[in-house]
Amino acid sequence: MNIEIEEVGLREGLQSNDVILSEKDKINLIERLIDSGLERIQLGSFVNPEKVPQMRGVDNLFRHFCERKGIIFTGLALNKRGVLRAIDAGVKNINISVSASDTHQMKNTGKTKIEALKYLKEMIYIAKDNGMSVKGGIQAAFGCFYEGKIPVEAIHRLLDFYMYCDVDEYNLSDTAGFATPGVVKEILSYVGELVSFEKISLHMHDTLGMGLVNIFEAMNCGISRFDSSIAGMGGCPLYERCFRQCSD
Repeated sequence: MNIEIEEVGLREGLQSNDVILSEKDKINLIERLIDSGLERIQLGSFVNPEKVPQMRGVDNLFRHFCERKGIIFTGLALNKRGVLRAIDAGVKNINISVSASDTHQMKNTGKTKIEALKYLKEMIYIAKDNGMSVKGGIQAAFGCFYEGKIPVEAIHRLLDFYMYCDVDEYNLSDTAGFATPGVVKEILSYVGELVSFEKISLHMHDTLGMGLVNIFEAMNCGISRFDSSIAGMGGCPLYERCFRQCSD
């Protein structure tokens, strides 16, 4: 089995880190990631730099690497404005996402899942009309800090939405890090009847030390695409605050 990795540390890792890298340092890090053999790298997210200063200059990173051959560079957009910025920066591969958990979706974005799907639909159509490849992500697919186990029907509805919008890839995220090999097998068995595994990637967290065994189980199920984050940086800031409060 050939494994494909998308390195998302420039987004997930840096946004969770208080240290803000200069554009020069980011370019140097990306060059090192390329030298390591990675062929798919997420350069950041198109968000308000006043709110997430770690993502300042992401537009320039895409312009800097736009002529690099043999590497797929991806970006994350959270709203229509982010998609339009990505188009202006020459991005060819955009990632979007929505949570399978109603509570997590509301606490994380201030919008209900139904409200989110309305603007995600517009984002997808704008991206597709501009020649972008779109990856549709489902957060908290393997469990939620607030709601516990997520019904497979909730994942089914979101996959139906993405299929209707004709996205190119699907990403299932263990945002809380609650997954176990048994849960991974159960959900993938269900999802595999709806979508080809060739179009599915997994974003696993190691919150409870289960990240690698969950990836191994997913590989046994036939999944060959996974996200990684350099030095293990990252995690959902919202869930991390919950865990800290529980520990205090």
